Amino acid sequence: MRKLARLQVLSLLCLTGCALGSLPAMAADWDWGASAGLSSVYDDNPTLSNDDDTPEDTFRFLAFYELELQNVGPQKGFSISPRISRDYYPDSDKSDLESTDYDVPGEIFYSTPTSRWSLDFGFTRQNILSSESIVEAPGDATNSFRADDTVFNYNLSPSVSWNASSKDQIVLNAVWRKQDYDLDYTGRSDFDGYSINSSYLRAVTERQSLGLTVNFSSSESNGLNCRDAFTDPLTPRPAAIEPCDGAEVNQFITLNAKNRNETDAYNITLDYTWRIQPTLNLRASIGREKVDSVQRVVDFDGTTLLFDGVEDIGGIFIFTPTNKIESDAENETYNIGLTKELERGSWNISAARGTRLQSSTGTPQDSDTYRFNFERRLSKRLFMVTRFAYSTQESVFLANDDNDTGASREQQFYSAQGTLRYRLDRKWSIVGTYRWRKRDRDPRTITSNADSIISTSNQYRVGITYAFKQLQ
Repeated sequence: MRKLARLQVLSLLCLTGCALGSLPAMAADWDWGASAGLSSVYDDNPTLSNDDDTPEDTFRFLAFYELELQNVGPQKGFSISPRISRDYYPDSDKSDLESTDYDVPGEIFYSTPTSRWSLDFGFTRQNILSSESIVEAPGDATNSFRADDTVFNYNLSPSVSWNASSKDQIVLNAVWRKQDYDLDYTGRSDFDGYSINSSYLRAVTERQSLGLTVNFSSSESNGLNCRDAFTDPLTPRPAAIEPCDGAEVNQFITLNAKNRNETDAYNITLDYTWRIQPTLNLRASIGREKVDSVQRVVDFDGTTLLFDGVEDIGGIFIFTPTNKIESDAENETYNIGLTKELERGSWNISAARGTRLQSSTGTPQDSDTYRFNFERRLSKRLFMVTRFAYSTQESVFLANDDNDTGASREQQFYSAQGTLRYRLDRKWSIVGTYRWRKRDRDPRTITSNADSIISTSNQYRVGITYAFKQLQ
C-alpha cells in the first residue's frame, strides 16, 4: 500500500509539474507589497513551564520584514511571501536566546474553463525556546532557558480539481511534509509523511452540496532520546545504562534510546455544505478513520525498552517485554464549522476530532479541538480581533490502551487572544496584543497517580508596523 501510494504521489507531482511547466511565460504585470514592524514583548512563562517551579519571565524586542510578490492573471499565477524575523533580548544574560527565523510560503496555479492545477510549497526555519530543569540541591529545582534547537519545516502540495459538469466536481491532491530538528537527545522526533486525498462534490440544490472524501496518510518519525526509566510507562528499569552525552543524572535513571514510529491512517468522510443565508455558511464532514501505528524503542546495543503489559504483584511491578508496541484503532472523526459575515466584520466557530500524525514526541495524538474567532472594524481606523481555542490530545498508544495500565499522557490546552490595531495613516499602524495560554497535563504512569501539572502564560505585545506598499 505504501509503494502504491508513493507512486500515486509521484504521478500527481509529475502531472502537475508538466501542466505548470507548459505555462506560457508570465506577463510583465508583477505586483508586490512589503511591510516591516517592531514590537516589544513581555511573557511571564514563555516555555509553559510548571507553575509550581516558579517560571522565569522574558522581555524582548521583535522585528520583522515581509515581502509579497505575485503575478496573477485570469488563467495562471504565481505568488510568494517570504518573511524574516529577528528578536533581541536587552538582558545580556539572555543574549544566547536571540534567533533569526524564516518563513517562505508560495503557490503556482494554472486554470482552464473546467479545471485548476496548483502547487503549494513552503519552508520555515524556526529557533525553539525550551526550558530545562536544573537540580541545584535535592528537591530544589529552578527553570532556565536554552535556545537549544532549530526546526526546519518543508511542505509540498500538488492539487487538481475538475468540474465534470455544472453540478459535479472532482478533486485530487497530495501533501508531503517533513520536519527536521537540528539536535538529537532532546525528546523530539523528526517527521516525514505524506497524504493523498480524493473527493467528489455534487451540488444538490442552489445552496447545498454533498460529497465524499477518501484519504490515506503515511508517516515515519525518528528520534534519539534520553529517556527517563522511572517516569516513562513504556520503559523498564535497566540494571546499568550510561546516560546520554550531556544528560543530567539525578534521582532518575536516564538512558540512550532510539525511538521509531511508523503510522498508516485511512479516513473516509461524508461532506456537506449549506449556504443558510447569503452571509451564513455551514460546512460539516463526518466520518471514520483507522490508524495503524507501530512504535519501537531500543537501546543502542539492541536491548528492548518497550513493554506490552504490566502486573502488580504485592507492589512489585512485573513487565512483559516486547520488541514493539502496536495500536490498531478505529475512531469517529468530524470537522464542523459555521461562518458569519457581518457588515463590519465576521465570526466563525468550529469543532474537530481526529488523529494528528505529526507530533514532536514522534507518536500520533488523538485530538479534539474547538475554536471561536471574531473580527470587527470598530471605526475607520480601529480594528479588533479575538480568538479562543481549546484542545485535548493523547498518544494513540495510551488513548487506546488494551492493557489497562492506567497510564495517561492526556494534555488539555486553552488559549485566548485579543488584538487591537489602530491605523495612524495609510502606512503606519499601532498594534497591541494580549495572549493567555494554559496547559493541563495528566502525568499518571503505571507506578504513579500524581496530580495534574498546570502551566499558564500571559504575554503582552505592543508594536508599530509600516507598509511600504500594498498589493493592488
